[in-house]
Amino acid sequence: MFKYLIIIATIISTLIVNPVVSSAHSSLEGSTPADGETVEYSVDVVTLKFNTSIKEGSTLTITSDTGEQVEVSSVSLQDNLMLGQLSKSLLSGTYTVHYEIVGEDSHVVDGEFSFTVKVDSPEKEDEAAEPKEEADKPSTDQQTDDDANNDTAQENPNEQTTNENELSNTVIAIAAVLIVAGIGLVWWMLQKKGSE
Repeated sequence: MFKYLIIIATIISTLIVNPVVSSAHSSLEGSTPADGETVEYSVDVVTLKFNTSIKEGSTLTITSDTGEQVEVSSVSLQDNLMLGQLSKSLLSGTYTVHYEIVGEDSHVVDGEFSFTVKVDSPEKEDEAAEPKEEADKPSTDQQTDDDANNDTAQENPNEQTTNENELSNTVIAIAAVLIVAGIGLVWWMLQKKGSE
């Protein structure tokens, strides 16, 4: 009977510890430039900060609003930071950063965020600015709509992470109930056999 109590205690302690470990997936805490931010300076480094340390094999890509991929000359990892050094400073436009990291728990996590760069290039200053400004106004409204769409799309990865955690916790809870029921059944059968 003492053996069964040890087995039950081991199973219960495993169930108590397991949910903490299984819900520790890495997630993006912040970035520079920040998600949805409009910066008025040239960007030549993109920094991502995660809630856990990240491992080798993690990558990032940057795409412009025209669909062109921006050349990232190097990606370095420092504990929970990922630094993407760009070959050239970014010109004005909206950029999407897509990352795929190997988290501390060895799970691969991916996501994306966008930011906008607004810098004056020397070529634009020489051109007639007023007619272009009027022509740009409709695209600014369109950009606002695009930003709203990006915000909605960016909420989905967070929702997906939340849903994964909820699913994981639900599976763990169901497994715990089944194990406890199994243990109860074994205990009941042993009690029944002992009383015969």
